[in-house]
Amino acid sequence: MTRRPKKFGKRRYKDRRDWKRYNEEPVVRWTFFLDFSFADNWDKELKRLNEGKRGGQYLFPDSFMRGLSVWHQWSITEDLKEYQENLQN
Repeated sequence: MTRRPKKFGKRRYKDRRDWKRYNEEPVVRWTFFLDFSFADNWDKELKRLNEGKRGGQYLFPDSFMRGLSVWHQWSITEDLKEYQENLQN
């Protein structure tokens, strides 16, 4: 009796992921530590920025805007990394 050739694509997938480690990866990936020290000097910094200013007053201090720019850049970078990983798979 002749042996039947193996069919491609019919193998059963065996999941070899380490689920404990895998479940922690998204948590660690999206953990981002923000420095909230800008809130300590919020009022002082706004007072300094608005001193002698005519017209509309500043609502947010410069340190807050710098913090936002760092967070924004980080989030874009993470999105690009995820997009690149999806393209590779």
